Amino acid sequence: MEIELNNKSDYTLIKEVKDLFTLKYNKNGIVEIYMHPTTFEVDKEQLMLLTEALGEIAGSKKLPIFIKASDFMGISKEAGIYSALPESNMFTLASAVLIETLAAKLLFNFYLQINKPPVPTKGFTNKESAFKWLLSLK
Repeated sequence: MEIELNNKSDYTLIKEVKDLFTLKYNKNGIVEIYMHPTTFEVDKEQLMLLTEALGEIAGSKKLPIFIKASDFMGISKEAGIYSALPESNMFTLASAVLIETLAAKLLFNFYLQINKPPVPTKGFTNKESAFKWLLSLK
């Protein structure tokens, strides 16, 4: 299965939230989340905005989520606690996180040990593998 999403027409919805992140709902039914490159730490309020934005896209469904964070992005303690709650994942079927550097891998693995997500969550080194995994869960 080859997944190519390069054009605006490949997305049914694109939502910008402040200067924090962009959500793109693609034709395969995956929500792609791109953190703004200047975001180096995510706090609880930002995650609450993200959950709200996901709700606007998902309605009452749980959707597969693909996340591309900045390479050295961290998460505050309060955000980590919130991210492990069912209420922060009420629109999330599973999360695939793009991990492109060793630093990102270390941060992601540390996060998973401290804050156990209530939905399946895995790291991937490329977008295609992440999408294949997400689509296999639908």
